[in-house]
Amino acid sequence: MSKMQGISVKLPLLYGDRDGPYELNQDLGSVVRQNLKNLLLTSPGERVMIPTFGAGLHEILFESANSNLFNELSSRVYSQVQKFMPFVALESVEFITTEDDPTLSANALNIVITFSFGNLNQKDVLKITLLNN
Repeated sequence: MSKMQGISVKLPLLYGDRDGPYELNQDLGSVVRQNLKNLLLTSPGERVMIPTFGAGLHEILFESANSNLFNELSSRVYSQVQKFMPFVALESVEFITTEDDPTLSANALNIVITFSFGNLNQKDVLKITLLNN
C-alpha cells in the first residue's frame, strides 16, 4: 500500500489509487482555491452550526443582472473572505455576463476572482461559471 501524501480530500470526491481511496489536493494553492469556491457557493444557513457561512452566489441566478446586484455580491464576497478566510487577499472580483462575452450561453454568468495568500503572496485565479438551467 502506498503512503498517502496530500493535504486534504479533493472535491468532488474521485476514486483514485495514487493517494488512497480518494484523490487528495497536493499543494496549498489547491486547498485554498477549493475552500474559497466552497465558501462562495455555500448559501447562508446551509452549513450546519455556522449559519453565517457562505456568500450564496447561486442565489443571483434568479435576479436581474445589473451593476447594483454585482456591487452587492462583490461586497458579500469580500466580507465572507475577510471573516472566514482572512489569510486570503482578494485583488478583484469580476462578473462576466453574455453582454461582456457573447460566447457564454444565455443563462450563464462567469465570476473571476483574483487573489493571493500566504507569506509568499502566491497569486491565483478562481473561475466559477453559474448556469441557470
